Amino acid sequence: MIISTIVVKRNGLIYGNIAAAAVVKAEPGYGPDPGMPGFGTLVASIEDGAAVFPPPTAVAATQNQPPTVLPGQPFNVTLDVSNTGTTAASSVAATENFDGMSPASGSNTIGSITAGDHRTVSFAETIPVLPLRQASESSVDYQARLTATDGRLFTAAGSVTFTDAAGQPYVPLDVSSSSRVQLPVLTVALTGTPCVAPGTKIPYVVTVTNLGSAPAATATAVVVFPDGSAANIPPISNLAPGTSFKATVNFNLPPLAPQGASESTPQYLARLAASDGKILTASVKLNWTDVQGNNYGEVSQDFPSITERVPILSVTPQLPLSAIPGQTAVLNLTVQNSGGGNAAQANLKVVYPDGTSTILPGFPLGAGQANTQQVSFKVPVIPPPSTLANLTATDNSALNFGIQLGWTDARTTPTAPPPAARRPRRCCPSCRWGCADTIAAFFLCWC
Repeated sequence: MIISTIVVKRNGLIYGNIAAAAVVKAEPGYGPDPGMPGFGTLVASIEDGAAVFPPPTAVAATQNQPPTVLPGQPFNVTLDVSNTGTTAASSVAATENFDGMSPASGSNTIGSITAGDHRTVSFAETIPVLPLRQASESSVDYQARLTATDGRLFTAAGSVTFTDAAGQPYVPLDVSSSSRVQLPVLTVALTGTPCVAPGTKIPYVVTVTNLGSAPAATATAVVVFPDGSAANIPPISNLAPGTSFKATVNFNLPPLAPQGASESTPQYLARLAASDGKILTASVKLNWTDVQGNNYGEVSQDFPSITERVPILSVTPQLPLSAIPGQTAVLNLTVQNSGGGNAAQANLKVVYPDGTSTILPGFPLGAGQANTQQVSFKVPVIPPPSTLANLTATDNSALNFGIQLGWTDARTTPTAPPPAARRPRRCCPSCRWGCADTIAAFFLCWC
């Protein structure tokens, strides 16, 4: 509808100025006849250069909330509604929907706002606390859940409705704001020496890294050693995002017991073989908190790649089948390392048939290697006069050699076999790994 302040009719024509333009909902019975009365309802003004209509109500709204929050942290979603026009705004009200927050919705009846004034309302909200790692949830799945939540946006979307003083409703104003949740997402790694010998000290290195976007206020880690004992690493505090913490804890691997008094050499070597190649598994468990006091964890990691390596030595003698008095006999001693560890030094002691002995120079022997040593012994001459009975008793008699083998691993100072030992069984109590005893014999023949 065109609104004029001056209308002139001349020579059958009606003309005038255009003071304003409006949208009118006409009532039934209205016809498009110039000069004829009609009735209707004013819906909206399109143009009002002559200020025919009262000025419209003008309202603006802004909304904000903290840019970052922690789980369980209370915060406010703040809505500010201002009247930027020259006429009062009435029946001002706000409704809100909060995605993932608690409570999930809210509303506030603000009422009237005079021209140039504003009203501020707040909605108290909380981001829910994340559940701890569940019994059926692996450490990897739990950390993936934390990573998926870290940085998520929690959005508040609202609508502001209002009318003018005459009760005419206006188009609602849409508002929104969001907060990004921040989490400390910690990972833990456990490393150690790949191969160790019994009795050695194993340094385990624990590395804790914060892959999240919030600092970890505290963190505690416990290392469980292969024997089931445990050690705590030093407490961690204020681990910032993108940083790591390292600590070393030591575990003393128990030594293998020496050969027992009632333990045979094959039994002792079998016991060593049972320990050789044994996998030693340790693990680390980690829990932490954020500055809001929320608990996280537990995450864990195993380190099963430490292998126990044991040198296992045995000796095989080779003798001539027979010898005559006065002959020099050669004894070959082949030492074999059938274990997975290196022997730093092997020690051989040979006890001759006459009770004298010799200690051979020590030698190293790597895993899977063999070494042959030689010793010689002159068969005693039968002193004259010899009767036939003496010769007959000596012929085909056995000459016994006692052989003692001891060895050490790479970390132990080598020690030789003791200067004396009982026959037929001999032992090396001072050796790191123990000893193996062998009796070698050949027969004295009279020719």
